[in-house]
Parts: sequence; C-alpha cells; structure tokens
Amino acid sequence: MQNIKFTLTVEGLDGLLAAMDKLTGAIQAQKVAIIPTGYEPADPEFTNPASNEEVVKAVNETVAAAESGPSVSAKEVREKFTELAREGKRDELRAVLAEFGVENVSALEESMFDAVFERLEAL
Repeated sequence: MQNIKFTLTVEGLDGLLAAMDKLTGAIQAQKVAIIPTGYEPADPEFTNPASNEEVVKAVNETVAAAESGPSVSAKEVREKFTELAREGKRDELRAVLAEFGVENVSALEESMFDAVFERLEAL
C-alpha cells in the first residue's frame, strides 16, 4: 500500500483566524468558571462568579471586535517593533515574526496586527 499525502490551502479566512485568536485571548483572560447546571462543587463556599448571560455577552463582544477589524494600526505595530529593536530585543522580534510565518513587519497581514501587538507587549 502506498502513502498519499494531501495538502489543502484555504485562502480568505484571515478574518476568521483573527476572530479565533481574539476569542482565545478573551477566554484565557477570563477569571470565571463555567459550571454545568446541576454540578455540586466539592467546596460549598464556591460560587459561580459569572452568569451564562455575562459569558455570552463577553464572547459576543469579542467576536464583534474581531469582525470590525484590528484595533491596532500598521503604524503602531511598526513603532512597537522599532521601540523593542532599540531595546536590543532583535532575536525576540525575529521569533515573533517567525511565529506568524513572515520574515518582516511589512509582510504582516492586517488580520494579524492585534495578535502581533499583544505578543510584542508581552516582551
């Protein structure tokens, strides 16, 4: 039997990827616990800090923000790269670019700006 390898390239999903990145960031930043109905916590002092309505609202706001485009401009991303390069973080900057699959700042797509800027802020 012979192995066959398929490669599928889908274009035009930048908005979806940006929305998924924002949603992932929002979920990671949440300090709430979603508890299934009927769950009995081991610690009776524990209570659910957010209602389902609050969680749904937060998710909807995150998706709406992602659909409206990046909140950071190309100029702001370039300025942040320049600032960090002057601080001597060139290796870290190259790693960020590689993480997003590009070789230079000009190659970044608009849908990547927010996620890239978040990574730069973390440096």
